Amino acid sequence: MLRTTLLLFAIGLLLVPGAGALAGESESGVYCGDLSAADCQILHDRQAAMDEVYGLSFGMRMDMTMTALSPGDVLQLNATGAGKVALSPEAASALLAADPADMSAQLAPLLTGFQGDISFSLTGESTGEALDMQLDLRMKDGVVLLGAAAMEALAGEAMTGLAWFGFDTGGAVDQVLELAGLDSALANDYETAAMEEAEASAKSIARLPDSQLNGAAVAVFETRLDVNQILSLMTLDSLLAMANPSQVDDAAAALSLAQSLEAREMSSREYIGLADSRTHRIELVMDMTIAGDFVDQPGMDTDLSLRMEMDLADFNQAFEVEIPEDAMVFPLAMMLQMQES
Repeated sequence: MLRTTLLLFAIGLLLVPGAGALAGESESGVYCGDLSAADCQILHDRQAAMDEVYGLSFGMRMDMTMTALSPGDVLQLNATGAGKVALSPEAASALLAADPADMSAQLAPLLTGFQGDISFSLTGESTGEALDMQLDLRMKDGVVLLGAAAMEALAGEAMTGLAWFGFDTGGAVDQVLELAGLDSALANDYETAAMEEAEASAKSIARLPDSQLNGAAVAVFETRLDVNQILSLMTLDSLLAMANPSQVDDAAAALSLAQSLEAREMSSREYIGLADSRTHRIELVMDMTIAGDFVDQPGMDTDLSLRMEMDLADFNQAFEVEIPEDAMVFPLAMMLQMQES
């Protein structure tokens, strides 16, 4: 169970930077901190350039170590991967036009207008057991497919005669959000003045010496976040105000997790082409501890350290994703209805 949970957590982390590169910063704007006007202009130019990017290819590397719950319960994971992802211009426009408080309106164009062909190779060790898994993922027109090799590794059972397994998410957006308790998570725009001040003071950005990537000059920006400063101001009332008021237990659990976290480092570096203003590399570093009290295991803390590097290229170059005819695809809406009955 632990191995599967940690692998799913790692897979989620692998997908975040690529999706973020396509999503851009249109909602939050450009953060410049104490940068000079010239350096800040580079970030504004980068946002304008990346707002015009609807497709790209990537290559990535990740190293993660997680010591979980009890002595000797350790996951060491190394991942390499590559892929192509794209969001149709129509879906991008719908996403930008969607009400920020309507998660359904935001998620629907991502599911229907997103396509991707991604492969990861994961190796490492979990509590003395070797890990070696190939993860192949395809997404198109709301269909999400996972290669059988990954299903076998996660489920621990052979998928004889099955190459691809997945779901058609069409018509299931609202049900998924409701099941996850996110149907009204953004219904309220609430943030205390103290929280806003903490977020502003907890974040910093600096321009590092310029570098070279594939023969091109790039500006390097490093952003650091003092997560502990932000988490220390979270209260049950503030979490409930930003979520569904009926989700008291979920908000309490989130608060408990926030109070149990100690983040030693949370930082990122972005490499921006000086000639084309596009992001060509993203690096993430995370180092934190989750106190054992959160899972009623006092003294058995969970340490997590992660380093990830992702290179971006082939901006807006067309590609096709094939959904195999023999893939086993289940309508997600039907599966959720069956679960409720």
